[in-house]
Amino acid sequence: MNQQETDQIKNIIMNIEEKRDYIPYLSDLENHEIFGPIFKSISAEDKIDVQHIINDFIAEKIEGMTKTK
Repeated sequence: MNQQETDQIKNIIMNIEEKRDYIPYLSDLENHEIFGPIFKSISAEDKIDVQHIINDFIAEKIEGMTKTK
């Protein structure tokens, strides 16, 4: 997965978090009304990459929360 794709996925995750007030799992992305078909059709290897992006996003969020307390 290239950097542009990674950045787009991060933006999708951030937008969903802002609008729906939760961080989506891969299954949420696969069932999304707009992006679902894209996430359902990616390779198994890319799905693993997406899961890593989500996990990194969660870790960054937690790290940011602990720094502000």
